[in-house]
Amino acid sequence: MSSNIILLPAASDSQVGNLLPLVIPIALARQAKVALLHVSLATRQRSGALSEDLSWLDEHADQARGEGVPVEILHREGHNTAGVIRETIAALEPLLLVLSWSRPIGRLSDDNDLTLRDLLLDVPCDLVVWRGNDHAPAPKRILISSAGGPNTWLAVGLADSLSTAYDGEITLLSVVSDTADNEKVRQTHDSLKAQVIEYSEKNGGEVDDIRVQVIRHRSATEGILGECTLADYDLVMIGASQGGVLNRFIFGEVPERVARQAGVPVLIIKRPLSRPVSLARRFWDRLQEQAPVISEAEKIEAYRTIRRSARADTDFYTMTALSTAIAALGLMLDSPAVVIGAMLVAPLMSAIVALGLAVVQGDAKLLGLAVKTTARGVVVSVGIALLMGLLIPGSTITAEMHSRATPSLLDLAVALASGAAGAYALCRKDVSTSLPGVAIAVALVPPLATVGLALSAGAWSIAAGAGLLFLTNLVAIAAMGGFVFLLLGFQPEPGRRDRMRLFTRGWRSLILLLVVVSLLLAWFTLRTSAEAEIEQAVRTALQTAFSQYPDATLRSISIELGDEDVVRVAIEVETTHELSETQGLALQQQLISTLNRTVALTIKLIPTIELPALAPPSARLGLLWG
Repeated sequence: MSSNIILLPAASDSQVGNLLPLVIPIALARQAKVALLHVSLATRQRSGALSEDLSWLDEHADQARGEGVPVEILHREGHNTAGVIRETIAALEPLLLVLSWSRPIGRLSDDNDLTLRDLLLDVPCDLVVWRGNDHAPAPKRILISSAGGPNTWLAVGLADSLSTAYDGEITLLSVVSDTADNEKVRQTHDSLKAQVIEYSEKNGGEVDDIRVQVIRHRSATEGILGECTLADYDLVMIGASQGGVLNRFIFGEVPERVARQAGVPVLIIKRPLSRPVSLARRFWDRLQEQAPVISEAEKIEAYRTIRRSARADTDFYTMTALSTAIAALGLMLDSPAVVIGAMLVAPLMSAIVALGLAVVQGDAKLLGLAVKTTARGVVVSVGIALLMGLLIPGSTITAEMHSRATPSLLDLAVALASGAAGAYALCRKDVSTSLPGVAIAVALVPPLATVGLALSAGAWSIAAGAGLLFLTNLVAIAAMGGFVFLLLGFQPEPGRRDRMRLFTRGWRSLILLLVVVSLLLAWFTLRTSAEAEIEQAVRTALQTAFSQYPDATLRSISIELGDEDVVRVAIEVETTHELSETQGLALQQQLISTLNRTVALTIKLIPTIELPALAPPSARLGLLWG
């Protein structure tokens, strides 16, 4: 549980002088104590640096005490500032950490900066980062950029304390798209106003102290900066973006750009991440550290290659038709080698990988192109296989078709790994030779050919299973390919809200589809496993039973799980003697007892006559004359 302490790391006289006018009103409103933390780096002391004059710390502490705020000065030593700050937070558990940052937020050079970045990404308490010029005026006109979420209302609470102390006013600003109609603006205004009323009722504030404003602009950053300039605000407060593990910035693109470009002081507000999100973010950061660096030229070349391969041109239709014909023939012949040949020439994977890249870059045109090409490829493949099934006589459901009608979670794992390998190989020229192997690993055309052939034979369950296998491959390749593109540095164009919106919606859709497909495959896997156990139990019971009949030979066993939990068993038996009904009923009872389920048994008897060995006539005459 947090203690009633505001932690203020004190780096210099001017820094503390800038922050105290903000910290004192907040401390008074919360009846909190201020802890001024001064960090002495061990490297400086070893190098023989002169002792610092820290009298300014006492002067600032006396100033705060004079206004009724209790102050404690803490002196700590360490190898880097961020490490000491984190240790102090763990010991004190403050309610708020207040920092200032005068250098560019996104540019980090030395190890101390990198450690500080890690602290800001995963701060363990509420955080306020101040950025502005020295000797800023008292914050009487405060602008809060609203994006909803916990950061906004933490900012409102802090602004309320400042406006009370300096008799100021607060404006809560929301920037909507420049294409939003009046109804959208009104709904946004009413929603914010209702939230302000709810906040005021919970915290005992005055609703009239907070003004709600909604403006239209194509860019959130430009809208905030423009409003800040027009209305002459003294302070801008903005919550850090809730970007999760996919956000490559410290606070998010909009807050950082506002902090860099605003002509007035800016406070960036950030709530601590939840434990799962914190762990996910650390994991993502470690992955990015291990990922190879892709230059902008390599990214452009990869984008052009993927976009060019995703077009549905004459070559695409030709290769799709030929690969489908090869796959259909291989399935009919029950030949794995022929089916593998079809995988090598199928062009569908490029279009599906393009889906993942389009989502990562928020590229609506590429997404539309990839969706159309994939859909056309599916129609061509299923149509050709269906036509071949209808025209070629004697085609039946083969083992190769059956193997593609029962997808499992293992197929999903193969598709995920293949999607990652395909996206990586397309971005790295030195490993592009592995693309044929990726095409073999994840089969796209054979399931579609199976769908067409099964439809021609009226085998609806086979068609449904093969269709699910293709959907699994499609979703997994697009999702995992997009993940790899993101890891390699592809991202939406900064400042384009439409691209960020497509990025967010696209990832949500891919994750949702991945979850749905996983649940379906889990059900298929459990069902297949249960069927395998039943089949094994039936075979064992039948072999044991017929071992007691030396004149009968069990030739084939067919097992089907019918409706209403009925196991239908059909067997073929070669026998030299008739099998009585009583023996058949005993066999059925044995299966019922073994499975503890309802069993329907069909026994097909194949009469067999066994004759003794007989020599040819010439041999018999020879024996007679001899």
